[in-house]
Amino acid sequence: MHTIEIPINNYLLYQLGISHDSVIDQTNVESIICKTLKTHKVEVNKVDIPSVVRVVIQKLKNMLHRLRKCKGGHSRKKVTAEWKKSDYIIKLPCKTDTPTKRKLKEDVARERKKLQKSVEKVKEAEHKIEQLLTENRELERQMENILHKKPSRRGKARNKLVYSKPYRRRMELCRIKAIKRSVQELSRGYFSPISLEVQDRLGRTVAINIENTRKQNRKQDAEQLIDRLIYIRDTQNISRRAHHELTMHCQTLPKEYRLHIRKQEINSQSQIHNVSNYIGVWQSFRETLCSRLSVLIRNSSSRDTILQDGVVKVKITGDGTTIGKRISVTNIAFSIIGENTCVGSSGSYLLAIVRVPEKQAALADALSPLITEINDTDKVFVLDESVKVQLYLGGDLKFLNQIMGIEGFSAKHCCLWCICPSELRWDFQKVWCVSDIERGARTVQNITENSLKRGWERLNCFSPPLFFQISLSSMWYLILSISF
Repeated sequence: MHTIEIPINNYLLYQLGISHDSVIDQTNVESIICKTLKTHKVEVNKVDIPSVVRVVIQKLKNMLHRLRKCKGGHSRKKVTAEWKKSDYIIKLPCKTDTPTKRKLKEDVARERKKLQKSVEKVKEAEHKIEQLLTENRELERQMENILHKKPSRRGKARNKLVYSKPYRRRMELCRIKAIKRSVQELSRGYFSPISLEVQDRLGRTVAINIENTRKQNRKQDAEQLIDRLIYIRDTQNISRRAHHELTMHCQTLPKEYRLHIRKQEINSQSQIHNVSNYIGVWQSFRETLCSRLSVLIRNSSSRDTILQDGVVKVKITGDGTTIGKRISVTNIAFSIIGENTCVGSSGSYLLAIVRVPEKQAALADALSPLITEINDTDKVFVLDESVKVQLYLGGDLKFLNQIMGIEGFSAKHCCLWCICPSELRWDFQKVWCVSDIERGARTVQNITENSLKRGWERLNCFSPPLFFQISLSSMWYLILSISF
């Protein structure tokens, strides 16, 4: 047996052991002692709990008796303050193991430590053996490569003039960079080079005026800086006043007037028109198509895929979206079928973007010049060559229905290609056709005639098509836009 001393604050013991009625609860005292033992990591079964409870109850009785003898509140406060500053030592008689058992436990712990060290040494030795085996395999592989080395098949080096043009161009750029580094080293001293003469591989002498080149490079760098500033201001929505404040603190930045002049030059290169009576812009379909075709036709690899028997296929697309809850925006673009990027966003060329809903009446009012130009474009002249234009129409079903003057999907005859009513849509015994007029197929002329009728005879055709030059067989819809 040995004694364990556990300190506990006198005031805390008084508050926990005595209830509000100034009565000592024995079960409450036992729970306090058990929690104190667990806090100090003492096993409860090795402590004589009843004897400890009796001692603590006697201590609580003495404290209660002392508190009752106090006269007045001042003396009670003095006693409680004294208890808060002092601790009561609980002495716990604890059963311990025999000396032989303690010695055996110490021996077992010592042997476990030795075993752990031995295991670590074995793992370290296995790791070193694995490293040695890896190095041995690498040496064996190298020896095998040396013994069984095959002769090179590269053969004699070719003449430098026989190398490909890209390789020779790279070599020339490397030599030019080396010459520029030499000139820069020379200009760091007291000398400022004015002209430079070099000799190419054919023995020709080429004179380079360094002063003019530097001025030209400085001018190009200034123009590139202005273009980057214009791009950053437009993308980050930086105002002119903010840029003016920046130029006052940073003298190297170009002034607002130079950016304004550069913007006017850029705008003059692209013919962008404002939409009358609406918020939006549009550009000429014919000019944009000619400028893009001139680039593609010059490339012989893409000419054969784009021009087939002198005909280029162009797909007109459009879509509407909502910004926030109230702003509706509609855009119209085109793509050239056969171009490598025609299936991606980079192959779609924007024609118009206007703040109107995706409805035919609003689009016809806002983009009437563009729609007229698209309908009148049957051929264009590119690089003194006449090219026929075959138009297609693409987009989701809502856009196609609005462009062709057919009501929405809740209507009775909502199909774009036939007049099948909604109540007979699931009847597979009836045969409908999208190309035969006698079996219910629609045509552009049929839609135009039905839009002039009234009532059910209209077959849900509310207006003539906007692009009347495009037949219904030349329309593609996006399957991803259909939901079941």
